[in-house]
Amino acid sequence: MSKTIDQLSSDNIRALAISMVEKANSGHPGGPMGGADFMHILYS
Repeated sequence: MSKTIDQLSSDNIRALAISMVEKANSGHPGGPMGGADFMHILYS
């Protein structure tokens, strides 16, 4: 299975969002995870 660079970038944003929430011990990663594709398109 080959993923495109767009999918890999969105997956990386999701992983970073989860990491930030875990490090802060507060919040919910649902919003950033759901908006990862949008954020990638917006800033690329």
